[in-house]
Amino acid sequence: MFDPEYTNNNIITTWSLPAILIGGPPKAGKSVLTYNLTQELRRLDIQHYVLRANPDIEGDWFYNNTDISTVNQIVGEVREYQRWTDPFRDGVCRDIRRRHLPLIVDLGGRPRVEDNCIFSACTHAILLLKEGDEQETQKWHDFVALNGLPLLAVLYSQREGTASYTEQDSIIAGTITGLEPYAKLYNATFDAVRDRVIQLFNTFSLEELEEHHMRNAPFEYVINPKIRLRELDRYACSWTTNLLPLLLEQVPKEAAIAVYDRATNWVYAALALHAGTEPFAQFDACIGWITPPVLRAGELQKKDVLSIATHTTVDGIFHIKIHPYHNYLDYRRTDELAFPVPPPEHGIVISGELPLWLYTALARFYAQWDVPWIALEDANIGRYVVIASRTASHPIGKTLPRFA
Repeated sequence: MFDPEYTNNNIITTWSLPAILIGGPPKAGKSVLTYNLTQELRRLDIQHYVLRANPDIEGDWFYNNTDISTVNQIVGEVREYQRWTDPFRDGVCRDIRRRHLPLIVDLGGRPRVEDNCIFSACTHAILLLKEGDEQETQKWHDFVALNGLPLLAVLYSQREGTASYTEQDSIIAGTITGLEPYAKLYNATFDAVRDRVIQLFNTFSLEELEEHHMRNAPFEYVINPKIRLRELDRYACSWTTNLLPLLLEQVPKEAAIAVYDRATNWVYAALALHAGTEPFAQFDACIGWITPPVLRAGELQKKDVLSIATHTTVDGIFHIKIHPYHNYLDYRRTDELAFPVPPPEHGIVISGELPLWLYTALARFYAQWDVPWIALEDANIGRYVVIASRTASHPIGKTLPRFA
């Protein structure tokens, strides 16, 4: 339950950082609303993180990748993991409660009593409902009321028509239209919700949050990929692979590095390898400053932690496909993890829906085997990106087609 006593405009604590739950029945458009909100917040440089508290695995990549066949292929590969489990629920609840940034929490459409821990860990709620489904509407209102969450908006999702809203007791109430996959929202209701979220997330300015986090940075040399991106290409909105070698040219080799703010997995992993044998740290929105865990070679002792599949191609590629069995990995329990040793002189391709800290850890793990090159999957573009290489055929930044 949100307790306003924990909110202090001068002190940054977990409970002074808002966590907005977006809830409602299935197929109401929650993920589309979430995606549009986070894109607007990023455009305006408002620090936040989207935590998808549901196992459908539809992250930003689902909307960024416009190649429908690739999207369907990725979804098909992870369909068997699209289920609620107790470890997943426990991990989500823990992550919300220990947040280090304002959160948007995209909750699945079928909450159960056990999911009250997710509601109680949040501070506010937005409900996205369907007309005529009174039972679902009442269920969501009951969950919100039971956990004492102030409502920011109660919206009814409609495929067509004109979006409209009113404000009643500081709650935005009305209809919102156009919540279809890949849609960009341009209507008065969305604008009102966006502005309310911005107002709440601006409890602390970008500078205040960054200063707070920088005070706790483990190393003096901190790289902000967002700032570096603008230095390399002032018109760029996101990282493109041709910029990766240029970034690495600017960063000292074999130096302790801390990385803060949003970037792709291949930017983070390339920087982790660029640090060489020196320490590397990264900022996690739900944990804070962490270092990639040291991984061990071998077989998993617990088969219900990770699914690991390997494939060796005739042209010398060792492909490792990894997926967390419960759609969640606990950073505190990385001693349970083990990964296969690559065959000699094979390039490495790593793919899967993984936390960023595991991608950086895997990059460092496989680099120690002196492999010719390493590439990571970027689901946003549906290709593998080379992050380290000692061969001319696979330069850093090169992209490889996805395996069928």
